[in-house]
Amino acid sequence: MSVAEFRRLFLIGAGFDVSQIPPTISEEDWRELSLRALADLGSGGGTTAWDQVTGKPTSFDTLLAKVSDMSADAQTRNTKTDAQLKTLLGIPVGALTNLSGVPATLTLIASALDAVSGYGLTAIPDNWQSGASTLKGLSIGQGVTTIGNSAFQYCTGLTGSLTIPDSVTTIGDYAFSNCIGFAGSLTIPDSVTTIGNSAFQYCTGLTGSLTIPDSVTTIGSYAFYSCSGLTSLTIPNSVTTIGNSAFQYCSGLTSVNCRITKAVFDATAGAVDMFVETSSDLVLHALPGTGWSAGTDLTIGGNTSVDVVLDLT
Repeated sequence: MSVAEFRRLFLIGAGFDVSQIPPTISEEDWRELSLRALADLGSGGGTTAWDQVTGKPTSFDTLLAKVSDMSADAQTRNTKTDAQLKTLLGIPVGALTNLSGVPATLTLIASALDAVSGYGLTAIPDNWQSGASTLKGLSIGQGVTTIGNSAFQYCTGLTGSLTIPDSVTTIGDYAFSNCIGFAGSLTIPDSVTTIGNSAFQYCTGLTGSLTIPDSVTTIGSYAFYSCSGLTSLTIPNSVTTIGNSAFQYCSGLTSVNCRITKAVFDATAGAVDMFVETSSDLVLHALPGTGWSAGTDLTIGGNTSVDVVLDLT
């Protein structure tokens, strides 16, 4: 059986025997197919490739054992150990609510395993867990560089704070949109350069201060739309582009430390509406000599009652 035919049968859930798995299948192909099958199983969908190949497992450990056997057959030149597979396959754990013995948190493993070159997950795929409302825990592993578009959109079961690891450079469009269960702080590291459109839209439970790191150059449209729990915001002078409505309806927002110049601010698409429906007591703190003028009840970003204070250093 060719690799292409195997991929086709695997993805449509057609039946085949383990012996039919092509010995030439690449590490990348095997990892991609494994993740798709596991995500499908975790979503509670119908018959999956796992049903066809192994029979639906009843526990997490059983699943790992099955995958270990299959992977060993498919990749005879590999020396993957059960421990390595368990580390690798921690990825979709939180979604597998129908299994017993599932660890409490979902871990995305990104660093390459010691004995298996190329198994490091560096990019979380687009739509990876989108709509997986049963997902209860999330820990994004060190080494992930990209969080794909809609990767965790509508994962309403995610709770607590969210920390993005300092290997991530891009947070995709709608990556965490409508994750309304978050109830804590959001930490974005200084490795991130781009925050996509609607990346955190309607994450109403994110609270407290949000510091955009000075590595970020682009904040997409609606990036933090309706993040009503945020109370303060820092925008660094590295930012050159802010999309429309980026912080609109952040109704709890009362303080903005704005380190970009007035000229850069005015040139962004969000200049006309980024602070619409934020607090009527919003204070914008700016650096002297950057084009901002101190005053009260000024119209800034669509909010008509902003006080500007030149007190940053």
